[in-house]
Amino acid sequence: MQPLQSIESKEDFTQLFEQYWEGLYAYTLRCVKREEIAQDLVQDLFAQVWIKRKKIKVQENWQRYLFTAIKNRITDYHRANKIQTIPLPEEDRIEYGNSTRNEHLSLPESRLALRSVQLLSKQLTPTQELVFKLYRFQGFSIQEISQQLTLSENTVKSHIQESTRKIRLLSKS
Repeated sequence: MQPLQSIESKEDFTQLFEQYWEGLYAYTLRCVKREEIAQDLVQDLFAQVWIKRKKIKVQENWQRYLFTAIKNRITDYHRANKIQTIPLPEEDRIEYGNSTRNEHLSLPESRLALRSVQLLSKQLTPTQELVFKLYRFQGFSIQEISQQLTLSENTVKSHIQESTRKIRLLSKS
């Protein structure tokens, strides 16, 4: 089967949809953390591809085109739905940790691991702790943290790397 460069028929569209829907949905779900929103964003993307199929000419590959398009939609979604967050008490935050990082653990083990990481994060510098919590627990992207804290993206990355390294070291001792 030859790679599609344009969508000429309903069969071409169906092939594209079946090939990429699942990966786009999984990626989008990781980014927006809500199934219905992820489904809507991916469905809207494919609807736009169908509507604009005569104008779209993909030179390299559809995967790059579709993932770039969904990243843009996710960014637009986050921008449009940005609300001011109020820090929750420590005991409430445990319920909202990023469970995808602890899928292999049972729920009690997962909560215990999350609680341990949260306690260890208190030993970081205030900026490292804030960046770490925004990234690991609240699901903010590096770019979002950079904008919110007016830090460069490289500084945010450095804080994440350093805080992760420190927490690993502290957890071993």
